[in-house]
Amino acid sequence: LQEVRGARNNRPKAKYIPAIQAFISSKKINPDYCLQDIGILKQNNKYYNIFQLPKNFVVLGDIDLTRMVLEELPDMSTVTVMGHFMCNHNQLKSLQGAPRIINGDFICSYNQLTTLQGAPQTVGGDFLCNNNELTSLQGAPQTIGKDFSCNNNELTSLENAPKTVGRDFFCCNNKLMSLHGKPTHIQRYFYWDNKLLSERTDSTDITNELNTLMKLSKTPTNKKLIMIELEKLLQRII
Repeated sequence: LQEVRGARNNRPKAKYIPAIQAFISSKKINPDYCLQDIGILKQNNKYYNIFQLPKNFVVLGDIDLTRMVLEELPDMSTVTVMGHFMCNHNQLKSLQGAPRIINGDFICSYNQLTTLQGAPQTVGGDFLCNNNELTSLQGAPQTIGKDFSCNNNELTSLENAPKTVGRDFFCCNNKLMSLHGKPTHIQRYFYWDNKLLSERTDSTDITNELNTLMKLSKTPTNKKLIMIELEKLLQRII
């Protein structure tokens, strides 16, 4: 069963799951050690096709769809996941079909997403959407239980970012022109790189950027990075 794989040794495509499930049933095999690798969920001694879960189903553990060469998610929009949900390293261009509630982490990194539309609106753990092609955070949940990471994307704005982040917020290696739209409450640190602010020299823009940095200095964010940005701003003024 460990050899029932898809192209490039990835997990099998969804269309093959029923045949695999029928094979397991007919041979009375107990493949508990690799079920999700072949698209099957075992819960309460019952077997479910991960790609055809019942409506309003509650998954007591995790759902792992990593490296399944997915171009779209199965419709889990009414499903609740008590553990983690992982759909990273696929070819997803949309999060439509994602579970509505995830108590653990939601990981959709390394796909081809341009927005977060369709994302779960309740995430109790981390929300990781780094290494996509995001140009907008539209669709992001407004409250994250732990970390939020949108590193390594194409973002020019933090509009539609979560309002409340229970731990750290990461937005490094984007094309941000300002901090406008950042969360209003971050429990720990706010991380960005040295290319955060624009190189515009308009006095109004400089004043706005300075005011933003001064406000950030009063919140639990990264003081060292704030000082770096202040020094850059002063060099532009002088």
